Amino acid sequence: MIVVMSADSTPIDVAAVENNIVTDPSRGTGARYFVAPMAMGAATAAAHSLLVEVHSALDTDKSDGPQSLTPKSFSTLMASAS
Repeated sequence: MIVVMSADSTPIDVAAVENNIVTDPSRGTGARYFVAPMAMGAATAAAHSLLVEVHSALDTDKSDGPQSLTPKSFSTLMASAS
C-alpha cells in the first residue's frame, strides 16, 4: 500500500495500517516550499518512508523543478528529520 499525502489529506490511523506508509510531499504538494513542512509532518505522524524529488538544476528541469528540492535543501531536511 502506498499512501500519498496531499495538502488536504485527512489523518491516517497508522496503527490500523498493515503495510508501510510512504508519503510523497513533492508530488503531493507540487511546490518546493511545502515539501519540508509536509515531510516533517509525515515523519511526526510515523510515516515509514518519504519520497522526495531532488534536482541540482531546478530551473532547467521542465517537469519536476517546481516541486523538487536542491541537494543542499534535501540534506538539511534529512538532518532535521533524523
